[in-house]
Amino acid sequence: MENKTLIGGLLAGAAIGLAVGLLCSPESIVKAVKKGASKVKDIAEDLGDEAEKTINEVQKGAKEVSRRSKDALKSTNEGASFG
Repeated sequence: MENKTLIGGLLAGAAIGLAVGLLCSPESIVKAVKKGASKVKDIAEDLGDEAEKTINEVQKGAKEVSRRSKDALKSTNEGASFG
């Protein structure tokens, strides 16, 4: 029985401590949440910028592959017409 009473008392004390902490410092919690949200927004914007750069580089690479493929096909066709 003593263990249950001890655990119950510890849980009740932790809950009371948490409630008092939240009531005494709600402004700092709000600031922390806003700061965290701001950082998440910044990270999301950075990821968007990096994704856009990557997409542009992939598009450039695809255009270069397409150009080289057309040149190779043209060379092959020109070589075949002489044979």
